[in-house]
Amino acid sequence: MEELLSKIYERIVFYEKDCISLGTEFDRKLAKKLAALKGSISDDEMEKLRELLYWVALLEEKDGFRLGVRFTLKLLAEILYPEGQS
Repeated sequence: MEELLSKIYERIVFYEKDCISLGTEFDRKLAKKLAALKGSISDDEMEKLRELLYWVALLEEKDGFRLGVRFTLKLLAEILYPEGQS
């Protein structure tokens, strides 16, 4: 199921309007934070740091999506099949 959810995220959710908006907001915030480092690290180090942060953000977005789906399914199951109901 984890692999299926990853594929759904990568092929569908990632391109949805809300996800793109969040990505744009992340870009803006990251640029602002990295601007504070300008001059204290080399351009090459800055690019490596930027790449690392984007990679970590993508992993966490996918994990957040999978966690949200699992939570939603558990909640739905509890609503539809409350404990003690036959």
